Amino acid sequence: MKLNGHPAHGEPSMATATMSRRAPLRAKAGEYLSALQIAMQATGLLTRYEPFHVGPPRLVVTNPAAARPQEVIYAAPRNLDMPNEEWCFWWAWGDPICPVENVDEAARRIAIMLRP
Repeated sequence: MKLNGHPAHGEPSMATATMSRRAPLRAKAGEYLSALQIAMQATGLLTRYEPFHVGPPRLVVTNPAAARPQEVIYAAPRNLDMPNEEWCFWWAWGDPICPVENVDEAARRIAIMLRP
């Protein structure tokens, strides 16, 4: 029951319900980004995993020697309405890098983008 547009005490809010629906997606994204972080070690670039509580988790990849020093990478389904379908790594600007199954290829492409 809602009182003045707010859930009654003990009832979940819409935000809580939305967050709980996103929890499995966030966990899966975190697993894929962790695998990418391991693959990135071979490139010599620095990585930082950021498991945000608000917004999607992300991997920040940095090359201190490059003019463009970092890229932010996300993992998400190609179609958010179909989360059990193909997942991809994504550039921050919204273009896919490659499917998450190709983690070594994703690491290679990210390293190319960050070359000095």
